[in-house]
Amino acid sequence: MTLYTDENNNKWFREKSSEFWPGQEFSIEIEEILYQQRSKYQDILVFKSKTYGNVLVLDNCIQCTERDEFAYQEMAAFLPLLAHPNPKRILIIGGGDGGVIREVVKHPQVEEVILCEIDEDVIDVSKKYLPDMAKEIVNSKVTIVISDGCEYLKQHTDKFDVIITDSSDPNGPAESLFEESFYSLMKTALKRPYGIICCQGECIWLDLPLIKKLMTISRHLFPSVAYANVSTPTYPCGTLGFIVCSLNENAKLTEPINKKLADELNTKYYTADIHRASFALPAFVRHVCQTSSIAVEDSTKEIALIHFPELSINSGDKISKISSLTKASAQVDTSSSSNTNNSVGNDVELDNQSRFLDNFDKSSNANNPTSSLQTTKSFMSNSLTQRLILTSKCDLFFCNSSIPYHPVSEDELVLTTLHKQSCQKRWFMKYSWLTFYK
Repeated sequence: MTLYTDENNNKWFREKSSEFWPGQEFSIEIEEILYQQRSKYQDILVFKSKTYGNVLVLDNCIQCTERDEFAYQEMAAFLPLLAHPNPKRILIIGGGDGGVIREVVKHPQVEEVILCEIDEDVIDVSKKYLPDMAKEIVNSKVTIVISDGCEYLKQHTDKFDVIITDSSDPNGPAESLFEESFYSLMKTALKRPYGIICCQGECIWLDLPLIKKLMTISRHLFPSVAYANVSTPTYPCGTLGFIVCSLNENAKLTEPINKKLADELNTKYYTADIHRASFALPAFVRHVCQTSSIAVEDSTKEIALIHFPELSINSGDKISKISSLTKASAQVDTSSSSNTNNSVGNDVELDNQSRFLDNFDKSSNANNPTSSLQTTKSFMSNSLTQRLILTSKCDLFFCNSSIPYHPVSEDELVLTTLHKQSCQKRWFMKYSWLTFYK
């Protein structure tokens, strides 16, 4: 533990990490150490501070303080709950301190809350040293499950209206909660069609690469995604984010559904105005949250095109002109062109094509089969490969390694990347793609 005594014999806790926030540290003066033990999973420290009340620390990282915890807890709970029309069954992964539970049970429509916490010691310590936060753990609506969040999700499909991930930073027992496989499991566990997840989204000043990764994952899996930023004084840099995702493509995540209820929840931080304001992001953050990298690693990454009889094939511009792309267009890199007379992968099996176009509405373009998608192409030096960018409006579905289909929304540009050799019955196992936002 990072504890030290200054020249005046005052005791301090110092939060310092060269891995997560290099070159800076945050300190709180200690009045008394209340608890300090190693659980099965992590180091747990609770101390009474001079200015922030009791403080919970896991693996040297501050999780909450009695003085400012309500900001995080209320936003984690009500950003998703107030975006859902009828949130009855709620799953909280992590959150053993009980703060999110305390807020969730305030919502009048909530009927059942499952708390899935991997470390039972966190719950026990919080009950003893953070009683106001943990007071609703014994609520009759609450069921406690001591389990790994990923393993618990694997056992449940179409079960929860809202899933809230109240995790620590991406190390130790919480590391798996920041991976695509975990987001995929959450999606599967949500009830259709309005299911919502809300996940701890790290700090905009320290974690932009991770935020970009998580937003890219989220946009691959969910049609509606938004990033909120919250003031949290005792977290690094004083802010923390939330990633909110909905299965409903028409969800208005940035607006509370019930504005009257939003202002009647007996909260200290959350209001309808704060809900809206939290999604107003600085320009540098907004750019990261709305875009993903357009870089292609190198020309040796072979890319093949699945057979699309609906598409017209013409010569076209280079991929470098991606900024000029508009909806219902497609372009291909012609920089390595050596042969423009090859066929378009006709040896790909038709059942693969039908699986790829499972939800493609051909009838809407019966009179003009190329109206929804226009393509341009050229072949690279390897005649078996092509590079293609496709754009569409909610009518073409793409596949990635973990989720069978992803609807393409009207403001997306999708770069499909396929290995020709894998275009057989199991082609989808090696399929990868990137999404760009205009």
